[in-house]
Amino acid sequence: MITEVILVVTAAIFAVLDTTWFSNFAVFGVRPDFVVIILTFAAHRNGVQKGQIGGFITGLVEDGLSAAPLGFNALIRMAHSAVLGLTSGAIQGESFIVPALLVFLAAVIRTAVAGFIAVIFRFDSVYQVVLTSETAVEIGMTTLAAVPMFLILNVLAAKLDRQGRTL
Repeated sequence: MITEVILVVTAAIFAVLDTTWFSNFAVFGVRPDFVVIILTFAAHRNGVQKGQIGGFITGLVEDGLSAAPLGFNALIRMAHSAVLGLTSGAIQGESFIVPALLVFLAAVIRTAVAGFIAVIFRFDSVYQVVLTSETAVEIGMTTLAAVPMFLILNVLAAKLDRQGRTL
């Protein structure tokens, strides 16, 4: 239980850092989405329900920090976390390819859901940002960053588990 809470708090902290401190570290105007990596790790480790809850809470934090309508980021984060929660127990292995594939899938789902919401609610500014080459570069950067982030998160989760805390 404690590990899930720590992962959600970590994702929320990264959401805050992403809008403040990390904005200075963009490459070609793009930076990886560390929040999607953390939420993917948490959902893959803990399942659909806990993934949805973590994604929704983190999305609400992002909504509070952005000019997006309340619930926009919460719905996006909840959707990709729920889908990746389906992989819990279904995909085994700690190879380099598994984290990259999971995060790639999550980033594509995040982008598709954002585009879908933008079309339905006629958020033209969001729709124009979703279908750009920068989005493709961001997905690629996020996918590449997944491997080292999963290694770090695995160490963190294992340390918490060794201390007698259960998932």
